[in-house]
Amino acid sequence: MGHSVDLEYVVERDGSHWTVNFQGQRCGRFQTREAALASAAVDAARVRKLGHRVRVLLRRADGGLQDAGSRPPSGSRGPRPSERLSAPA
Repeated sequence: MGHSVDLEYVVERDGSHWTVNFQGQRCGRFQTREAALASAAVDAARVRKLGHRVRVLLRRADGGLQDAGSRPPSGSRGPRPSERLSAPA
C-alpha cells in the first residue's frame, strides 16, 4: 500500500534566480524557470515512485499558485549544469 502524504514542490522567483521550495525548504538556484521546473518534475517523479502523492506548482507574480504539471519532459534528467546556479541548499 502506498503512502497518502501530499508533497508539494513550488517553483518560485527568488531575486534574480528561480528556486524550488520543497515542504518549506528552498532547494537549488536556477537561471531559468524552465530549469527549476525540470528539476522539480524529475524529483517529483522519483518521489512518486516511492508511493507519495506529489504536485509541482508554480508561484505566480501575484503570489497565487498554479499547477505546473509534475511529469518530467520525455528523456529529461533535470536542468543542464549550466542552468543550475548552485547545489541544493
